[in-house]
Amino acid sequence: MNEKANQTATQTAIKLVVPGTGFLCYDATPRKAVSVLSNGDLDLVGSDLGDGFYYTPGSDEWSFRFGDTRASDFDFEHVLEVKLIEGVSRDGADDRWAVSQEAMKSSTWTDLLSANGVLDRKEHLACVASQAVKDYDFGSGLTLIETGETWEHSPDGNELTQYARVEAWSADRNDGSPPSLDSFDLIFTARFSAGSATLMEAFASDNEGKIWRGNAAPKPANPLRSVELCIRAAKAHGEESAPDHEVGDLQDCLREMWKLLTPEQCEAYMSSSSVIERLESGLSTREFESMYPAKV
Repeated sequence: MNEKANQTATQTAIKLVVPGTGFLCYDATPRKAVSVLSNGDLDLVGSDLGDGFYYTPGSDEWSFRFGDTRASDFDFEHVLEVKLIEGVSRDGADDRWAVSQEAMKSSTWTDLLSANGVLDRKEHLACVASQAVKDYDFGSGLTLIETGETWEHSPDGNELTQYARVEAWSADRNDGSPPSLDSFDLIFTARFSAGSATLMEAFASDNEGKIWRGNAAPKPANPLRSVELCIRAAKAHGEESAPDHEVGDLQDCLREMWKLLTPEQCEAYMSSSSVIERLESGLSTREFESMYPAKV
């Protein structure tokens, strides 16, 4: 980065105050004491890392470390991944180093900005909540595809909510249509400790208040594991052995499914017009009417 461009960047970004001295480190070992700007750039004006540093842009071995040291002189309290954006790291004054995009989403970075008055609490919480929704496990087979553009803040400022849409493949339809992608609109909530940026709880819920999280989330069926698979398997069994085996397999599948239904689901199934039609054609009139008395 040339001198004029570097001066412009310095003018538009604030030099942050860090606890202790900040160091550009290679493989956790300090190489140079440097400053960091509020836009994530490291201020290397006047620095010279020396000859022999030929690390390509995107190297994962560099970091900016600061704060108290713990177990050893190099065991810094805070670590931020940095990337060599421009140059070949031979002359620090001509290179451009910056905190990585992933590191800028971390609480270490947002806490540093807040401590310098660059980021107010609302913005800080929004950054933490945005990372939480990206890391959230909505449930098996569910993929986050869209979120709201802004966060809604509760009156006390400790709870943030945002629209989130997830999608999953549907199962085979009864009408024979192929599987499709179904989407679900949820509300993502992030709750923080009063007056701080400590995330206490994060969860997604639907309009009925049901929580969608990991194993507790509704699990969309695998589109290839449907009742049609059972029917095809039973038919193949009958064709390979005896026709009675097809009927027997279907009976076994139906009885097993029945055991898994709730009482409400059982009642809904037996009240289906399609099921009633088949019962009426197969049962005697007396037995059928005893189960389904005519309504007066």
